[in-house]
Amino acid sequence: MSNEDDQESHARFISLYRPALQPAQMAVILMPDSIHKLAQKSLMRQLYTELPMTGWSTLHIGLPEISGATEAANTAEDKNEILAASRIATSIQFLFDKGIRSTALVAENYSAQRAISASITQADATSGLVLWRVEKQQLPLSQLKALAESQITVLDVVNHDISAAEKAERKRKFHLAGFSKNYRLITSPQGKAGIKHTQRRVRDWLETRFKKF
Repeated sequence: MSNEDDQESHARFISLYRPALQPAQMAVILMPDSIHKLAQKSLMRQLYTELPMTGWSTLHIGLPEISGATEAANTAEDKNEILAASRIATSIQFLFDKGIRSTALVAENYSAQRAISASITQADATSGLVLWRVEKQQLPLSQLKALAESQITVLDVVNHDISAAEKAERKRKFHLAGFSKNYRLITSPQGKAGIKHTQRRVRDWLETRFKKF
């Protein structure tokens, strides 16, 4: 199902909604860092296809591209971040209008900042956050502290080649930010197996941490 919303600044954007046959009270919003990810063999596509089969409706949203570091690009980035926040808010409202009571956001590397910001500003509407192979520089401690205060539950999926020391330091960083029971780190295997494995782990995480009905 394709859904186009016309909200702030009359900016239209395309989102793809896949409702579950017996939808849970929570829906999953997929936030890839490239609009093309759903057409590729990616985790986002796997979640979009598979989660509704087990009761979790999914909404895949197209966000503005991340700009570069030049002065002109920084101005564009500011506008893009405002636009991205507006699209996320519109998407959450779209789901709430359909009877959904809460959302879980799934973000990858360059969309992580946007997902974290949305989780902080819309804490009442977001209960879960999945971080898919997000680099540590995308996770500043100050922002993680604000995220912890929102009482969100985080599933942090790291790549298979991260060392044990790096994983320990990552867990420590989240603990320092204020996460304890609301944080879980798992490792994604290499290649296509990693996508399938992670899709199952995300589903299990949803099933065990959140009420379906």
